[in-house]
Amino acid sequence: MLALFSPKIGSCARIATLVRLKNRYLGFLVFLLTMGVLATAALSDYFRERITAETASLVTAGDTPATPALSVHSWYRPSTLYKGDTLQLDLRLKNVSGGPLTNIEFVEFRVPRSGFQPLAPCWTGGVPSCRRVPTGWMVDPRLFPLSLGAGDAITVGGPLPPVGGVAGLGSYVIAGVVRWKGRDNAESVRSIRVGPIQVRAWPIDVLILVGGAVKTLALPIILAILGIYFQGHQANRSMVLETWNQMLPKSHALAETHYLPISLWSERLHAELREHRDRHDGLDGCRKCFFYGVMFLRGMKKLRQDVGGFYFKNRSGERLVSDAWNFVNDAIELTLTKKLKDALLDEVDGTESYAMFERKFLGPAEETFNSAETSFRKWCSSGGATGYLGVLRAFYCILDCEMNRPYEFWYGESETLSEKQCAAITEELGTAGVAISEDFKIEVSRYLRRNGTLPRKKKPKKISQPPGGTASAEAG
Repeated sequence: MLALFSPKIGSCARIATLVRLKNRYLGFLVFLLTMGVLATAALSDYFRERITAETASLVTAGDTPATPALSVHSWYRPSTLYKGDTLQLDLRLKNVSGGPLTNIEFVEFRVPRSGFQPLAPCWTGGVPSCRRVPTGWMVDPRLFPLSLGAGDAITVGGPLPPVGGVAGLGSYVIAGVVRWKGRDNAESVRSIRVGPIQVRAWPIDVLILVGGAVKTLALPIILAILGIYFQGHQANRSMVLETWNQMLPKSHALAETHYLPISLWSERLHAELREHRDRHDGLDGCRKCFFYGVMFLRGMKKLRQDVGGFYFKNRSGERLVSDAWNFVNDAIELTLTKKLKDALLDEVDGTESYAMFERKFLGPAEETFNSAETSFRKWCSSGGATGYLGVLRAFYCILDCEMNRPYEFWYGESETLSEKQCAAITEELGTAGVAISEDFKIEVSRYLRRNGTLPRKKKPKKISQPPGGTASAEAG
C-alpha cells in the first residue's frame, strides 16, 4: 500500500519517454509548422486580394444620385455578416421637399437571388410590406403607395433570410427605384443602392488575420510556439505531479475512513432490500435491512461531521452521489421523522456488529430502536424502500468508481463502470416504484456514457417470408 504514495518513479519515466520522442521528431514538427505557416500566409493573401477586388468593382458600379425632394437612408444589421446570418434591412424615407409628397412607391427592388430571399410577411412581390415600429416590424399590406407630409419620415424593410439557409460567400448589392409625386403633381424617381454587403466566413477572416501576422514572422513564431508548447507541457506535468503528491494521501485517507464503509453499508442495504422484496416476507425478516440502513446513515453522518461531504476528482460524480444520498435520506426521514432518526443515530457509533446492534433493542434505548424499526418495517413491506434500489445502486457504483479514480496512474488504466453495472443501474432506475427526478436519471445516463460501458443493443431478428407461406424468424 505504501507504493500508492510513491508515484514519482513511474511518472518521471513517462516524462522522460515523452521528451525523447519529442526530440526525435522535433525536426519533422518544425518542418510541418513551417509549411503550415507558409500555406497560411499564401491563402491569406489570396482571399484578401479576392475580397478587395470584389468590393472595389461593386463600389464603382454607381452612386445614388442626390435628390432634393426625398431623402433615402439605408442601413443593415449585423454589420459583419457571416454565412447563415439573416440580413435586417432598414430603409428610411424622409420628405425634405418642404411640401407634401404622394404616391410614394417602389417601381423596382432587386435583392440578389443567389444570396438572400425576400419572403412574406415583410416582403410582398419583392418590395417591403413592413414598417419599423418601436417593438420591431409591423406588417402593413397597404403600406405602398404612401404619402409623406413635409418633414415626415417612415422606415420600411424587414428581414432577408439567406437562400437555402446559407448565403454564398461574396459581396452583394441591393438596388431599387422609388417613385413619387410632388406638389405640382409632377412625377419623380430616384435610385436606391445598399451595399456592398459582404457575406464572410469566420475561418477566412481568421486566416487573413493570422496569415498577415505570420507572413514576416514565420520562424520566430514557430520557435515561440514550440517553446510555449514544451514549457506548458512541462508545467502541466509538474502541476499534475504536485497535485498527485498532495491529493493522493488525502483521497486515500477519505476512502479508507469514510468512502469504503459507506459503500459497503449502502451495497449491503441494497442487497438485503432486494432479498426482502423477493422473499415476500412482509414485516418479518426486515431487521437486517434496518441494521444496514442505520449503519449507512451513521456513516454519512460521520462523513458530514468530519469533512463536510464528498471530494472527488469528477464534479459530476460528486453531484450524483450527493443527489442519490439526498433522495434516500429524505425518504428515510419522511418514514422515521427527523427527530427519531437523529435520536437513533445518537445511540450507534457505526462500528457495531449485527449481534451488538440486536442487543440495543434490550438496552436503555429500547423504545427508540423499536419505534424506528416498526416504521422502517412498514416502509419496507409497503414497497416504498425497494423503490430506491436504483438510487442505491447508482450511489455505491459511482462512489466506488470515483473512489478508485485517483489511482489510475498507479494501475495504468482509468476506472470505469462495467457493462453489467451500467445495465443494472439503468434497469432499476427505469423501473423505480417511486418518483425519481428526471434530471437525475438524465445525469446518471450521461455519467454512464462517459465513465462506463453501456450494454449493446440487441439486433432485431430478420423476418423472412417463404414463398406461399407465413413469415418465419431466422435465428440471429
